[in-house]
Order: sequence, then structure tokens, then C-alpha cells
Amino acid sequence: MEENFSSNNDELNNTEPSSNFDISFTKGVILFLVGFAGLQFVAIILSFIATLIFDIEELQIVNPEKVQIIMGYINCFSYAIILVTLFAIIGFSNLKFIYKHEELLNKIGKGIGYGFGLLMISYIWGIISSFISPEITTNENESSIRTIISTLPIAAFLFVVVFAPITEEITYRLGIFHNIKKKNRYAAYIATALIFGAIHVSWESFSDMSKAEVINELLNFPSYILSGAYLCYVYEKEDNLLSSTIAHMTNNGVAFLLTCLSSILPEGDASTSSTMSSLIRLMM
Repeated sequence: MEENFSSNNDELNNTEPSSNFDISFTKGVILFLVGFAGLQFVAIILSFIATLIFDIEELQIVNPEKVQIIMGYINCFSYAIILVTLFAIIGFSNLKFIYKHEELLNKIGKGIGYGFGLLMISYIWGIISSFISPEITTNENESSIRTIISTLPIAAFLFVVVFAPITEEITYRLGIFHNIKKKNRYAAYIATALIFGAIHVSWESFSDMSKAEVINELLNFPSYILSGAYLCYVYEKEDNLLSSTIAHMTNNGVAFLLTCLSSILPEGDASTSSTMSSLIRLMM
């Protein structure tokens, strides 16, 4: 059955629908599965190829920074491959229904404004979490990001500021939120926010973490959930994916600059470190 994007899809929604486009439930599920599971699969394949070329275990001992560089390229190429795949599933000719808008500059401007709102959520939660656990320090994820950005600035910029935001907005706002919202608006917010939050926590590494590192991960979880819900709000309010994508890119762009600055500035106190950590880690 042919998938159509439509400007008149009121009959498909019990709530107020998007005026720009609509996708079928099946295509929405496919977008989510490709953006979520597909990304993991591609990363695993690329990681396997890397192990055939490099002795990763030995490099981890003698040159851990090179391992971070390899992982940086794997992340960048994984997101690039999945992004192209998502575009193909939507249909390249249909992208104009998602990103083209009569008030383009206005939507971009609003998206940037929403992006700073997203940063404020992370900033506020960073302050709150520093009171809950003042001992929070720089975590492994933040250190990895700093290494990748300092050694691969261009690849890191493409991965963090361009590929990741677009991929995640298609996967979670279009693939999940847009689909579930047709049935239940509140369920759409809850499901999308929780899933978006969950993918940003390193659950699989908990067994190898210290107690402080586990607490650090869990304390950032609410920030991701709130951010996921906020981006759903932007998508719903502005009635298009462009604004939420620009907001996400703005957030990651500012966090990218903060990471660059943090790599050349001395470490601050626990509160500053926690706040910076929350802002930086939201990129991923």
C-alpha cells in the first residue's frame, strides 16, 4: 500500500493533527525501529569491522585516546548511515512536507529560542542534582566526548550537532510521538519522554561503574526525560518537525561549544562540574 503524506488528515486523529503531513502507523514503527535498533546494529557492525583492522584491546591499554577516536568515527558514520536510511523510508521527495514551511525563518528563529529553553532545563536540573549529590564529578561519557571533540572536531560537530538531532527527532518525535498521539496525547508524551530518556543512560555499563558513577547516571535521567517531553511539546505546538529539530540542534550546538571550552579551561567546583556535565551529556 502506498504511503502518503497529506495536508488534510483530520480524520486520522482524535486530537488536533499536524497540518503539514501524516504517516501511517506502520511507517512510524519502522522509523522508530530503524532509528533505535538499526542505529545499534550499524554501530555493532562498524565496531566489528574496527576490531578486524585494529587490536582494540591492546590499543585500550597503550593508546586509549586512539580508541576514543575510532569510536568517534563509528558514532559519526553510524548516525550518517541511519539518517540517510530514515530519509529513504520517509521518501526524499516527501522531506519538503516535514522541513519546508511558509514561515521558514520564523520557525527557525522559534526553534533556536526553544533550544535555549532546552538548555535551561539541563542547567536547572544540574543545579538541583548538585545539591542532591555534591560529589558528582566528570564521568566517563563526558571524558569520551571531550576526547572526540578535541581530536576530531569536524566529525564530532557533524555527529553531535547535525546527524544526531535530525535522526533522533525523526525517530522519537515522528516515529513515536506523532504515532501514539493519534490514539492518546498523554500516552504519547509519557512513552516518548521515557524512551528518549532511557536511550541516553548507559544501563549496560552499570555493572562496571562505581556507586558514584551509577548515581551520576541516574541523576541525569530525569533531565533527559524532561528534555524529551519538552521537544514533544515544541513539535506539537509548532506543528512541524523543523522547530523541534532546530531546538535540538541549538541545544547540541551550544553544548558542543561548552565542551570545547571545558577542554581548555580548568575544572571548576562540584556544582559547576555537575551543571556542565548535564549540559554536555544531553547531546548524546
